[in-house]
Amino acid sequence: MNIRQLMRKHYDKAVISLSGFFSGNVPIDEDTLVIGVDMGTHHLIEKAIIPHVVIGDLDSISHIDLLSVLKTKYPPYFLISNWDKDYTDGQRAIEIVYTLGIRHLIIIGIMGGEIDHFMGNLSLFRMYNHLFDAMIGYTGYQSIELIEGERIYTLPYGMPISFVPYDNEVVLTLHGVYWEVENKLFKRNELPPISNIVVKEEVVVNSDGKLWVIIGREDKPYLLKYPQEGR
Repeated sequence: MNIRQLMRKHYDKAVISLSGFFSGNVPIDEDTLVIGVDMGTHHLIEKAIIPHVVIGDLDSISHIDLLSVLKTKYPPYFLISNWDKDYTDGQRAIEIVYTLGIRHLIIIGIMGGEIDHFMGNLSLFRMYNHLFDAMIGYTGYQSIELIEGERIYTLPYGMPISFVPYDNEVVLTLHGVYWEVENKLFKRNELPPISNIVVKEEVVVNSDGKLWVIIGREDKPYLLKYPQEGR
């Protein structure tokens, strides 16, 4: 695929595959732009997905992976990175997505074996979250999203859901969870993450500031340890 073909097609959403661990199905369809970043390209190939764009210096991609994508009918567009660049390949991928007018972004593989890389990937949300209608990250078994205002989630009963203030202070309302709160002030430096359990079909989250929302994935076994009355 060349860059002109890439720009002519309309995509409803984009998936960026980073180098971290990922387990589960990759949420794509024919209207999804797929970008592999460094080792993230290998993760896609393992699931028989050929990305539209490959970004990186290719030192994390094996010769077998390269041959498998180059032999396809529509090989990806390659963007080779310089080793002394002052931006990350993840940034480059996100800016491509935004330039193409896509406003729904999913990033998989945000958490790997190196803490500094994970912290850097979280920084991508702080830098670019305001540009998208939805920007969601997936680890092995969880999703993470930076929100502000009201969000409504439809989740399975018993699903773990946690909240971490991003701003110094947030006033938070939670409905549809085991421990509901109403207009309660939370200070980032005075409490651990707020862990909770889904007990209704809809979870309503309302925050007057920026808030991390972390949701357990459905493909991770989870046993509800709390009373189930009222289900």
